[in-house]
Amino acid sequence: AGGSGNFLFVTLQKLLELEREVNHFLRDQGFTPQFPQVNPLQLHCLEIDPYAHDLSQTVVWIGYIQWLRANGYGFPAEPILKRMSANFRCADALFTEWPEVDFIVGNPPFLGNKRLRSELGDSHTKAICDTFGHRLPGTSDFCCYWFEKAREQIEKGKCKRAGLLGTTGAKQISSRRAFERIQETGRIFFAISDRDWFDAGTAIRICIVGFAGPDAADRPTLDGKEVAKINADLTGGLDTTGKHYLRANKMLCFMGTTKVGDFDIPQERAVEMLSAVNPHGKPNSDVLRPFRNGSDLVQGDSRRWIVDFGVGTPIEAAALYEAPFRHIVECVKPDREKNNDKWRRKHWWLLGRTLPDFREATGNLSRYIGTARVAKHRLFVWQNSPVLPDSKVIAIAFADDFRFGVLQSWFHIV
Repeated sequence: AGGSGNFLFVTLQKLLELEREVNHFLRDQGFTPQFPQVNPLQLHCLEIDPYAHDLSQTVVWIGYIQWLRANGYGFPAEPILKRMSANFRCADALFTEWPEVDFIVGNPPFLGNKRLRSELGDSHTKAICDTFGHRLPGTSDFCCYWFEKAREQIEKGKCKRAGLLGTTGAKQISSRRAFERIQETGRIFFAISDRDWFDAGTAIRICIVGFAGPDAADRPTLDGKEVAKINADLTGGLDTTGKHYLRANKMLCFMGTTKVGDFDIPQERAVEMLSAVNPHGKPNSDVLRPFRNGSDLVQGDSRRWIVDFGVGTPIEAAALYEAPFRHIVECVKPDREKNNDKWRRKHWWLLGRTLPDFREATGNLSRYIGTARVAKHRLFVWQNSPVLPDSKVIAIAFADDFRFGVLQSWFHIV
């Protein structure tokens, strides 16, 4: 995934600067410095988009010429912009054999596993599963497949080291099999576990991971500090990634709902619906619930509500709640009737995941504990029992202060 060539541009600049240092050393030792041997023809690129593929070659050559001029070497021989078609290939990097190189750097596409099919289509998603399904789980973020390709190159002796950007989701339990495989055949020698990044104008969180074969002698560096080892979840110290679950914790911890549709109701509209009267005399409060996602827990309450017809409610019963049902017909039904999942197409008025286990576990509680599924800092927040959690929230079926204190303790954080 070469993109417009920015990573190659920076790499070429660094190589030229390293060579300049060597030339300065040669001059100081009485030898004649050489004209730079480092040049764009040493670089390789794989990029699926034809425009980006062409642009990356131009970017690299212009960067090379700029460096030569800035360092007193004039212009290279004509033609100034040379063709690099043999090294710069317009192809899908996931299904193309990578060239044998010394180092791999890149910024793979950022896409969560839940969006693979909608963004890439059925055939492409199937090809990914067929190619990588025996190595990585289907819950892996898209970028993880680039990590696996690079790891394979190193294992086969076709590359020495790799450094790639990834989503912070790549280090979570659903995706980190890619990092575990790196540890099985080599080692992670460098990582930045969490930092800001801008992708297509959107602020996101990323990690940066450098890895090599098992013989790499570097002292591992994590978030700017030397550590004894970097674990597959990009932590140092005690490795908890291989530990087993406690059976006693079963049916206590739940991921929130996946809506699969615009079930959301703003506060003002929810107030109107709650005051409306239905033909069967039942209040809309039966099917309207406060709704909270991860940002609501750590930043501020967005005061959103959600239409929730529960588990297995027949359409005839749901339709009697007139205003909420009308919202679902207008805002949810058109898209859900096109959904690839048969159950979700047929039951378009119900949430994509109806959470029967969560409802059973919290049904008799006045409150439960919520925590953001992905967050830089781990904190726990009380939620009133009517609140329905989003998929970005983990709900824990405890209502007592003691166990809240245990979860919030430094011992548990570690």
